[in-house]
Amino acid sequence: MYIREIKAREILDSCGNPTVETKTTLSDETEGIASVPSGASTGVYEALELRDKDYARFGGKGVLRAVENVNIGIFPHFYKKDPTDQIEIDKLLNAIDGTSNKSHLGANAILSVSLSIAKAVAKAKKIQLYDYLNQVYQQVNRVMFKKEAEEGLEPPATKKIALPIPIFNLINGGLHADNDLTIQEFLAIPHGIETFPEQLRAGVEAWYSLKKILEEYGYTTALGDEGGFAPFLSEVNFAPNVGPDERVLELIIEAFKRCGHQFKTHYVLGVDAAASTFFNENKQYVIPEEKRQLTTGEMVKYLTDLIQKYSLAMVEDGLADDDWVGWRQLTEKFGQKLMIVGDDLFTTNIARLKKGVEENVANAIIIKPIQIGTLVESLQTIIYAQQNGYKVVVSHRSGETNDSFIADLAVGVGAEFIKAGSPHGERVAKYNRLLEIATLMK
Repeated sequence: MYIREIKAREILDSCGNPTVETKTTLSDETEGIASVPSGASTGVYEALELRDKDYARFGGKGVLRAVENVNIGIFPHFYKKDPTDQIEIDKLLNAIDGTSNKSHLGANAILSVSLSIAKAVAKAKKIQLYDYLNQVYQQVNRVMFKKEAEEGLEPPATKKIALPIPIFNLINGGLHADNDLTIQEFLAIPHGIETFPEQLRAGVEAWYSLKKILEEYGYTTALGDEGGFAPFLSEVNFAPNVGPDERVLELIIEAFKRCGHQFKTHYVLGVDAAASTFFNENKQYVIPEEKRQLTTGEMVKYLTDLIQKYSLAMVEDGLADDDWVGWRQLTEKFGQKLMIVGDDLFTTNIARLKKGVEENVANAIIIKPIQIGTLVESLQTIIYAQQNGYKVVVSHRSGETNDSFIADLAVGVGAEFIKAGSPHGERVAKYNRLLEIATLMK
């Protein structure tokens, strides 16, 4: 079995922006198709997503250069290559690119090839994608701990295949919505609900309940980039001395209550502040809706108040990606009580994660393969996180496609959680795949 063809094309993501879809065809006619997402809120340490910058097309956001890089720059190196060694596949992709941040070929070009080959091999082997990803995950683990094996030591155990708990993004703000909320995501996490189908049902019911409540209060029910609602909180008086973030969390609690799900019994709350997006050159956190500019210490206090008032179970990117002092303060204060999650902080990059481990910051990591650009590098970061006690949250991006790859990835590596947005629109591709996997695993 060998690679017969790799062919990319330009398609649209859920935000209407161009992205890359690649089809790998093997010698036995098996095909693997992968499309890659893009983000509105991106970390400065991410691999480069290559755009054309031809402002006569799509405002400069076209990806024809990335498509050409797949078809002309990558495929000739892979013709008749063995597709079954993913480690060698991704090593060759990195060698062809030759840069530390994949700026030559583009992470969008490279990842689309990496994932399409993996999908093709899973099909050729006639096994589920999550099973194949688990095999690659174990292989990467053995290579990472090869030295220990040579010394007669067992490599650290990998996680078993398991369904993740969904984290629902119910209200959008920040760069994901044209409203007056600075915090980017207001999240609900099933708690005390045993099965994935029931966890998903709770999230769907709360989403519809929340829509009705917003309408009753006179808020808009327009949607943000990730399918959560994007109300303007300043439009309607809610209650005296209640800030906009508190208003949102109160609305979510009411939504769950109305559909019979009890706070702390059936679900808990979280936020993704995406704090780097409102951290200015003076090293202050600017919160326009409250007319405040906060120092690091004040931002930690701001988060502390929300955590304590609403028993938050998760704070993602509560501080800017280089505010290590703030990250240490938040982790020292709450690291034993809730998930302190790094996204822009780590960017699925093992070097950034190693620094986080050394600095004792965060206790969970967001995994977005497009941030690092290959499957194997994503798996290396996952393994390092797991071996150091960090929870793993496999995540979508704001500009998504109908590709459900991250659902299989989360299952294949035994990730504790998955973020796939609201149960709406293109986001349901991931949820429906997880429902299918839940049936297969019975």
